[in-house]
Amino acid sequence: MNLRHISEAIEERQKIMEELNSILRITDKHFIFHFNGMDQYEIPVSDCNTPEKLLSWVFHLTEKRWMSVDLLRHFIRAASHKSKISII
Repeated sequence: MNLRHISEAIEERQKIMEELNSILRITDKHFIFHFNGMDQYEIPVSDCNTPEKLLSWVFHLTEKRWMSVDLLRHFIRAASHKSKISII
């Protein structure tokens, strides 16, 4: 892998992160998934403040047709960071 390929991979990852950040927004009280500029799905931060609660939401979200692996991973990172849950 040369520098050009590395640079292209970094740019592609940045685009993916921008897209994920545009879908998942985080407020003091909610994780909000935005779709099509109008539809949204909200999860209270307080419902994800323990590992057990977070895992329950992760399991629930896997059943959603609009959920992707990248978006679910992004949510797990964001929710665990917001709730100070160590996942690594």
